[in-house]
Amino acid sequence: MGDCQYNIIVCVLKRKIMRKILLTTLLIFNVIRVFAGENPVPQSVEMPDSTTIKRPKNCFLLSFDTIVLPGINLGYGWIIYDSTYASEEIVTVHYNTIGDATALGIYLQKTKFRNVDRTGWFCFWKLGLDYSRIHVFYIAADPGGASSPSKNRQTIFPLISAGLGYSWKIGKNSFFRITGDIGVKAVLASLSFSVVF
Repeated sequence: MGDCQYNIIVCVLKRKIMRKILLTTLLIFNVIRVFAGENPVPQSVEMPDSTTIKRPKNCFLLSFDTIVLPGINLGYGWIIYDSTYASEEIVTVHYNTIGDATALGIYLQKTKFRNVDRTGWFCFWKLGLDYSRIHVFYIAADPGGASSPSKNRQTIFPLISAGLGYSWKIGKNSFFRITGDIGVKAVLASLSFSVVF
């Protein structure tokens, strides 16, 4: 019976000694870190103005549509930065025309990038209104060969679309982009080349 009690006492003493060694080691480690300049408690550090990154908060868009109905887009927007991504919200006015077909409208384009550099692949959506005017020819079955009547059809149409694009950095705060989108709008789909600055 004496050997068993002796073993229990030795085990309890070993645990107490190990706990004291561990706590003393942690205390010494933290004291060394404090004196070495590495504060174990995270604190905010203010950087000098020369090292802060200055990112633009606003942007301009100039874009040319090439497919379906060629046109031009002009926009102004703002840039929103997060720790891992950036997004743009650009209010854009567009004018597309070919022959007798015309579309004029305004929309908000929300673009989301997977990085804060605003380069590489991105996705976007557009929401707005289009005014369209299309010259429509009606073919009449007239055996006498009379000319076909025609009519200008004018409509206000919602603009709801989504798409993908790729962005290349071409200057300090300038980007060249190729985008494609499809949706419910006067111009069903578009492929655009744009410059954002």
